[in-house]
Amino acid sequence: MLTIVFPPVQVSATEASNVQNEEITNDQINKLDKYVLFSEDGFYSISETASTELSSNEYALLVEKINDANSMVERLQVDSKTEKLYIDVNEKTVTIEKTGNNAYLRAYKQGKTAIKGYWWGTRIWISKSAANNISTGISIGGVFIKSNLIGLVVALGGVVLANVPGGFVFNVSTIFVPGMILSGSTIPWGFEWQ
Repeated sequence: MLTIVFPPVQVSATEASNVQNEEITNDQINKLDKYVLFSEDGFYSISETASTELSSNEYALLVEKINDANSMVERLQVDSKTEKLYIDVNEKTVTIEKTGNNAYLRAYKQGKTAIKGYWWGTRIWISKSAANNISTGISIGGVFIKSNLIGLVVALGGVVLANVPGGFVFNVSTIFVPGMILSGSTIPWGFEWQ
């Protein structure tokens, strides 16, 4: 297991806008995923056949997403006292998970608090207790997720933030970068209860 700790990174407005690039659909993810390679050190690459088998637009989108994902990996910010980093070669993911009383955090209704980077974007888990105790937002792996985004996400589940019945998970097409702030202007998708 690899744990990396870096000082906080400030992301400029230009960098942040580069990271929040073109949205990607499930169909595009399914089509492009077979061209994505992932190494044990957590970096992404593109198979040689992609440039000849994909349209120029699809290939450009894939290159953009892979570059953004590798930028995220290079700048990971993990607090070794409260977070753990996991790299899963089979899933092609980099996950930062909040630590603590694991039996409590993993209880069925409680869920976990974590952020998982894919080549196409980010999947975010928010535990019930984290959602119920949120005032301005929550920081995971150096990424600050504002409460207005979390409120928008739980509205997709048909409840208000104060009455969250359990942990939940959602996706954003944005690649997370330490120092970044995800707010209500980010479009969440793929909502599920944990």
